[in-house]
Parts: sequence; C-alpha cells; structure tokens
Amino acid sequence: MLLREILKISAALLGLKTDIDTTTTGDPEAKRLLECADLVMSEVTSDYFPLYKEEKIITGTGCIYYDELLLPVLDIAEIRADGESVRYECYPFYLKTVAGREVVIKYAYLADGLELDSDISLLKVSPRTFALGICAYYSLMNGMPDEAVLYDRQFKDSLIAAARKRGEIKMRVRNWG
Repeated sequence: MLLREILKISAALLGLKTDIDTTTTGDPEAKRLLECADLVMSEVTSDYFPLYKEEKIITGTGCIYYDELLLPVLDIAEIRADGESVRYECYPFYLKTVAGREVVIKYAYLADGLELDSDISLLKVSPRTFALGICAYYSLMNGMPDEAVLYDRQFKDSLIAAARKRGEIKMRVRNWG
C-alpha cells in the first residue's frame, strides 16, 4: 500500500480535514503527517522489522568502512565469501573480515525519507498499524499527550502481534488405552 493512503487513514483517525496530496504545495498538517510517517518508519525498521540489503565488496586489507556501503548500516547480519560464512569483527567506523577476497555483506539498514508514493508493503505491518503510529507521533507533537498514549499503546500492541511468530499448532497424540 502506498504511503498516500496510509496518511489518509491517519488523517481520518485524527479527525483532520487536510488534503494529503498537498504536501508539496505547503499544507502544514500534511507535511507534519509525512514527518511522523518518517519517524514511524524508522522505529519499525530499527526495532521490529529490519530491512536487509546485500552488497558485494572486494576487501583489500579486510577493513570495510560503513560509509562505503550504499545505505546507513544498523546491523551486520552475515558476511559470506565463496558461499560460506566468514568471521568478522565490528568496530565503530568499520568492520574487519578476510582480506583480499570478494565478500557479500548482508546488513540491516535505516530507511531513507519517505515520499507520498513510497510503498509500505515491504514491512510486515498492516496499513492500520502504520497509521496508528503516525497518529501517536502526531498527537505527541501537537501537545495531545492523552491521545498520544492511547494511539501509542494500540500501535505497540499491533506491532507485537505482527512480530509474533505464527506457526502450525501441534497437539500431542493422546493414548486412550
């Protein structure tokens, strides 16, 4: 689902009479909702459902600086060389791994700024959950702490429910003998 529709859901939940399509023309309420969406996206991708990217890099000395990667790094998930996992050590500005080989780095990254036509379906959260997060931040920014607490509680409960693993239910075989 596009962010445009999620912002419309948020505006309806908050009771705002704003036109979401006018963020580029200067509607301050629509711009604030877009700022809140950026905050929600950062919270969801950093704390609950990280986004991953893989990059191939040839290591000369074995040191790979984080700013050499395309996106801002949150966490290193895995480093592989020739299809096998290799050891690595993380430092504040770089990571150290095998030298002189081509490695594939899989890392969690911090999402960039959102636009109205950004697709939110990459995340494992429903549009309503994302809209509740936007409402929580919007209420907090506009001096409505009671509403912010309510929206935040619903938002966090929805995130926890979405993060819960859903597997098949297995029951033990009973002996009736």
